[in-house]
Amino acid sequence: VVQPNGAGDDIAARLRRQTSMINAHQKNPDPQSQAHIKRAQSNLEYLSERIQVLNQVQSGGLAEQSITSINLQLLIDRAESNFRQLDQDRTDIELITHNATTWELYKNATLISHLYFTILDEFKHFTDQTLTVTSSIQSNDREGSKTLNIVVRPITSTVQINDPNGLGMRYFNDVLDALEGEAELTGIGRNRTLSINLPIYARYIHP
Repeated sequence: VVQPNGAGDDIAARLRRQTSMINAHQKNPDPQSQAHIKRAQSNLEYLSERIQVLNQVQSGGLAEQSITSINLQLLIDRAESNFRQLDQDRTDIELITHNATTWELYKNATLISHLYFTILDEFKHFTDQTLTVTSSIQSNDREGSKTLNIVVRPITSTVQINDPNGLGMRYFNDVLDALEGEAELTGIGRNRTLSINLPIYARYIHP
């Protein structure tokens, strides 16, 4: 389970941010203040969900994912929509997809959706710089394998993907491990790029 130190400190900081937001606006009846409160409450709900999923992954008790299939482009669009509904920092992001509309996932869709949301939430910039996330599928017809390639850039120098003390990076790495994926960080300074390779269960859909 999530330990009280390390990631626990990060969780406490995230809780304080949302409760401070609620306290700052709860006495104001205007629609904008109510919108801030609703967004903060939604962030608290999602934080609770992430902690639950993280503990399930770490204990090996994660429930088998639904066999319901979903188009990859639709999954990415929904992850982006969920992120924008919770984002409190007016983050500038750009999602680029190649051939995503022609592939349908039939396993692990929930975890992959969590992975996309975490990428957007943990690697976003707090400046006017745009975070670009590019997705494509590589198919090996001879072996029958499919790989989802996700390229995220630029990654700020403050982000350490192997940091065990932050909830975000622990969550990112544990979800990635559960999906048997790999991640590599290359480049220096403002040109750092994160490349993720993820084996997936997907079928091709004729356009």
